[in-house]
Amino acid sequence: MSKATVLSDPRRHDLDALRAVAMLLGIVLHGMISFLPVASGWAVQDSRQADGFGVVLSMIHGFRMPLFFLISGFFTMMLLRRRGIPALLWHRFRRIFLPLVLGLITIIPSVWIVSAFVQQPADANASADNLWAAVIMDQPDRVQALIDDGHDVNARSDDGATPFLLAAFLGRDDVAEVLIRNGADPTLANYKGETPADVMQAPWSLTKMIAGFVKAPVKQEAVQAGREKIAQWIPEKSDDIATPAGSADQAKETWQALLAALFFVPVFLHLWFLWFLCFLVVGFVISVWVYRHLPLKLPTTWAASAFWVIALVVPVTALLQASMKSNAGQFGPDTSIGLLPLPVVLAYYAVFFFFGAFYYRVNDTPGRLSRHWPAMLLVSLAVLFPVGLTWGGSGNQTHRMVGLLCQAGYAWLMSIGMMGLFRRYCDTHSPAMRYLSDSSYWLYVAHMPVILLVQAWVRDWDLSPYIKLPIICVVTSAVLLISYQYLVRYTPIGTLLNGKRVRPGRHRPTHDHTDAILIDTAPETDAVVEAKIASSGPS
Repeated sequence: MSKATVLSDPRRHDLDALRAVAMLLGIVLHGMISFLPVASGWAVQDSRQADGFGVVLSMIHGFRMPLFFLISGFFTMMLLRRRGIPALLWHRFRRIFLPLVLGLITIIPSVWIVSAFVQQPADANASADNLWAAVIMDQPDRVQALIDDGHDVNARSDDGATPFLLAAFLGRDDVAEVLIRNGADPTLANYKGETPADVMQAPWSLTKMIAGFVKAPVKQEAVQAGREKIAQWIPEKSDDIATPAGSADQAKETWQALLAALFFVPVFLHLWFLWFLCFLVVGFVISVWVYRHLPLKLPTTWAASAFWVIALVVPVTALLQASMKSNAGQFGPDTSIGLLPLPVVLAYYAVFFFFGAFYYRVNDTPGRLSRHWPAMLLVSLAVLFPVGLTWGGSGNQTHRMVGLLCQAGYAWLMSIGMMGLFRRYCDTHSPAMRYLSDSSYWLYVAHMPVILLVQAWVRDWDLSPYIKLPIICVVTSAVLLISYQYLVRYTPIGTLLNGKRVRPGRHRPTHDHTDAILIDTAPETDAVVEAKIASSGPS
C-alpha cells in the first residue's frame, strides 16, 4: 500500500457521524443522572426517580468514550500520514489544547456557578426513600423509619458501600448506632476491600473533599468524635482509628492530601477527554519517533481481524479495568477529571487510541473488522452487557473477573459493531449529519450548565422521568444548536473548534473537513503529500 494511496483516502462520512453520535450521547447520559436514586456529586436530583436509567447509563458509558478514543486514534494517524508530525502537533494545539484552556476559564466556572444556583432539594420527598441520603444528611430518625419500611440495613451502593460504612466514614455516630441496633454488619467491606475501620482512617482533607462531592455537611471535630465512638462497635482494627497526628503523620497526611488534590479534585469535569487527548497525542508522537528507529516493524494486519482484537486487546483492557478502584462495582471504566489523569484510566483509553491508529494503517477498505456487526451488537447487548453488569462488581473474584472480561468485550464489540452499523447506513454525504457533526463538539463542550438549568426547571414537575428526560435533552440540544448557528459557527469560536466556515452566499474554496475535532484539512495532491512525508522522516 503506497503512502499516496493512504493519503488520498475518501472522506469518512461514517466515522464523522459516529463520532458526533458518541459525543451527543453524553448529553443523554448526563441528562439521566438527576433521575438516579443516588446522584452523588450532581447538583440536581429530580423529584421523580428512575432506577432503569442506571442500566441505560451503564449501557452508554460502557462503550461511548472507548469508541471516541478509538476514532480519535484513527484520525490522528490519518493526519500524521497526510501532514507529518509538525502539522499534527499544531493542529492538536489549536483544536484541542486551546479549546480546553478556554473551557477551563469559561465553561467550567459556569458549571460551578449554575450548580450553586440550582443546588437545593427538589422537595421534601426528593430523597425520602434513599437510605444513603438519610445517612449523608445525618438523620437517624429517618434511617430508622426507612428500616421499619423494609429497607435492607446492609444494602450496597454501586461501589459496594453499606450504609454503616458511609456513616463510619462521615462520623455519623447517631446514624451508626441506629444501624447497629437494627443488625448492620460493621465489618462489611466495599468492592475495593475497604472496611468501615479502614475508611475511618481517612485524613480530614480527603474526608472534607469527598463530603463536598456528596453534599454532606461535616465539621472536623464532629467527624473525629463520631469516628472514635463508632470504633467501639467495630470488632477489629478499632485501635487504628485516626487520632491527633505527630509530625511524621502530618507529613504523610499532607502528601496524601496533595495527591488527592492532584488526582481527584474535579478540575476538568466533562472536558477531561480533551486533557486525555493532549497526553495521548504527545505519547503518540513519541511512539512514532521510537517506531521509526526500530530495526523491526510491528505487524498491523491483526487490527482488521475481530478474532485477534478479542484475543489480544480484550484481556489487556479487562486487566486495566480490574486495577481501577473508584468505580468498583459499576459498569465500565472509571472517570478521571483531576489535574493529573489516573494512570490506569489513561492507559485504558490509550489502548483504544493506539488501536485506532493501528487500524488506520491496515487500510481496511472492505471493512473486514466490522463485517459481522449485527452479531457483534447482538452479543454485546444480549450477553456481555447483562453478565458484565451482574458480575462486574461481584465479591466472588472468579465472577468478578468474568464480569470484567465481559465489560471489556462489550466495549470493544460495541465499538466495532457501531463502526459497522454506521459504515452500512451512514457512508454517504448527508447535509443534516454534516451539520450535526460540525456542531457536536460545541454541543458537548457547552452542554453542562445548560442541562443543569433545564434539569432544575423540570425537577418538581409531576411527570414521569421517561417524559422529563426527552424534554431535558431536546431543550438542551435546541438551545445549544441555536447558539452554535448564531454565536459559534461563523465566529472565531467556530474557527477554533472546527476550522473556518463561510456563510452561505459567500464564495470560498471548499475543503474536506474530515473530522471537526480531529482533522479538518483537505487531502492534498499525492506529490505534495509525498514531499511532506519525506521531509518528516520515514514512517
